Amino acid sequence: RSAIRIRALALSAMHPAPEPPYVLTTAYRGDSATDAALQAEGYRPIRLWQRMEIDLPGVELPTPRWPQGLSVRTFDPERDTYALWEMMDAAFSDHWSQVPIAFERWRFHAVDHEPNFDPGLCFLVIDAAHPEQVAAAAMTRLERPGDPAAGHVRELGVRREYRGRGVG
Repeated sequence: RSAIRIRALALSAMHPAPEPPYVLTTAYRGDSATDAALQAEGYRPIRLWQRMEIDLPGVELPTPRWPQGLSVRTFDPERDTYALWEMMDAAFSDHWSQVPIAFERWRFHAVDHEPNFDPGLCFLVIDAAHPEQVAAAAMTRLERPGDPAAGHVRELGVRREYRGRGVG
């Protein structure tokens, strides 16, 4: 048995579930050795992700026009952490393979210990009719520390009721 199969079986035994267990893993496009090893163990591709890039120098970006009643501000960790978690949890609740994550764990990974996290690069969309909640958010960061020309959109979430309204 391969290390991949042994690890999958060990995880299944440690975390019994009412549904059959499964293991998710990543293989990068063009990595034929990893593809072959995983397929030999019975894995099959079921979801593909793409990395998309844009070079911005010389591109003139239009001024955003937000729907009436909505405004954007940056994230304030003291005021917004719980509301941001709540929105991301709601926004991704119907996302493929999403598993709810407790607030404390999310905060630890997404805010407190996220490499390159900068509250000034986390943008919240607020509805004037519901200012206590976040309607949408873009959690962005510098891709490479010290390189202000490189950025990364880590998460972009929009509450279901705000989708299709030009928010995200």
